[in-house]
Amino acid sequence: MESIILPTKRKISWKVFFVVLALVLVSGILKAPMIIANEYADQPDLWINIILSVTLSTLIIYGLLGAIGLLLAFRVGLGLPFVEGWAAKNPLEGRFGKITMTALVAAAILTIMGLGVRYLTAPMILAAFEAQNIPISALVEAVQVPWWAMLLGALSAGIGEEIGFRLGLLTILVWVVGWLWHDDTGRIKPVGFWLANLVVAVLFGAFHLTNLSAAGLPLIAGLVIRAIFGNGLLALAFGWLYQRYGLESSMFTHFLLDVFLYVLLPLVV
Repeated sequence: MESIILPTKRKISWKVFFVVLALVLVSGILKAPMIIANEYADQPDLWINIILSVTLSTLIIYGLLGAIGLLLAFRVGLGLPFVEGWAAKNPLEGRFGKITMTALVAAAILTIMGLGVRYLTAPMILAAFEAQNIPISALVEAVQVPWWAMLLGALSAGIGEEIGFRLGLLTILVWVVGWLWHDDTGRIKPVGFWLANLVVAVLFGAFHLTNLSAAGLPLIAGLVIRAIFGNGLLALAFGWLYQRYGLESSMFTHFLLDVFLYVLLPLVV
């Protein structure tokens, strides 16, 4: 499908700015039920505090990254084309269906890749668990969350992580690298973009190591490789979608991928 080209040095839209902040707020609220269901289901007296804490921390971290990234996105040709079109009362006609189909296909391919990484790292993980006398059931017991909470978590990740990592970190790096390495139009050169995308992909993978600690799993080599390499591959694809079709496409693809891997697959298997 033909890419969506956003001009560089666009005028800042404060409508889009506040939409992004609102999305970050929603992301934080949607994340809380998954944490509560996994760790605090039997402690209802803590639920309000957890919701407030998760929402506030998400708003501060992803909100700050997203705000900085959005301001720079208007200068480097990145952004949210559908939201920007709505804000400017000039919506993109006939593109939403194509973007939806692209996201579905991309999510399906990435799901297969994710399962492939799991399969390749499984022997290493099983051997390490056996050597340390850790029951393999610990992998399943580490996350015991109802499907509906995982669905909300998938939506939260699709929104919040894409705003934080793609709109935020990737755009910031694109601006930095593009300032030194750009073409005649002021747009970052392809090699420069992929360098920035690779750096953010590694950071995205490393970020998911926190999930292992939160689940009480040891940082053994197999799980570390699965977290960094597996999520890093996915992040490269999200970055490409962001550059080519806008942040909405990477958000939707990320959400669908998490639904396939963490909601539908556990219900089937």
